[in-house]
Amino acid sequence: MPNIHQATDVQQNFEAILHQVLHNQPAMVQQNQTFLAFLSLDHLMTLLNSYRLHVEYEQEDDGTYSGSFVEIDLVANAETVDALKLKLTEYLLDYAQDYMNEFSPFYNAPNRRPH
Repeated sequence: MPNIHQATDVQQNFEAILHQVLHNQPAMVQQNQTFLAFLSLDHLMTLLNSYRLHVEYEQEDDGTYSGSFVEIDLVANAETVDALKLKLTEYLLDYAQDYMNEFSPFYNAPNRRPH
C-alpha cells in the first residue's frame, strides 16, 4: 500500500503529513495492525459523491405521502412528495448525529453497522 505512515512518524511530522493530505493526496496511518485513512473533506466528498439514497413512497387515502429511504430504515409522512423528501433528509441528519453520538452501539448492531 503506498503512502503508509507509521503512527510515531505522524506524531513527529504532523504538519508535513497534514499539508500533504490537505494539498496533495490521502494517506494511511498504521499503528500495529490497525490502519487509519487520513483524508481531506474534499477527498471524502469526492469518494462519496456517486452514492445516492433512494426514496420509495405512496400516497395515503388522506392525500398525504408516506415513504422511506430504501437504504436506511427511516420513515416519514408529509403533505407533498417534496415535503416528504425534506422531512426524510432532516431525519437522516438527526440519525447521523445520533449515530456519531452513540457510535459504539450503532456500529456494533448488525442491522445498523452498514449505515
